[in-house]
Amino acid sequence: MMHRPSRLFAALLIALLAAACVAAPGTRSEDLCPATTLPPEAASAPAGWRAWRSDEAPTLPLTSISFSDGDPQERVFLAPDASTTQDQRSVDLYDFTSPTLRKIWVICQYKGTSVALVRQTELRGKKCRVDRVVQAGRGEGLKFISCL
Repeated sequence: MMHRPSRLFAALLIALLAAACVAAPGTRSEDLCPATTLPPEAASAPAGWRAWRSDEAPTLPLTSISFSDGDPQERVFLAPDASTTQDQRSVDLYDFTSPTLRKIWVICQYKGTSVALVRQTELRGKKCRVDRVVQAGRGEGLKFISCL
């Protein structure tokens, strides 16, 4: 039977990984995912046509980053190894150093669409910290990611 780590252990793990993430430069969110993307309908206009959005937001902002062990179509999504939430901020820590992991894929999710951008990364053997901010009425927003 597996036991969940205690809150103290989780807090200690987060503190240690956070310190490691701050100590040296690493992969930034801009390196993993484009900050914005076009809405899916913009890419599907028929030949001779182009999509035009009548609203003021021609691009969709990045809201979330998640990871999978192998191609996301295989649906082996990775949960954070540790998480904390305080006030309107959450921090997720991922440890990709396990020898049992295959290629790590990043899943970039954008506001207003269920279509995500995905690609294989070179994160195997690294640890990542993902900071998110939740704003009332506006949902979740990605603030920062660092991988070492």
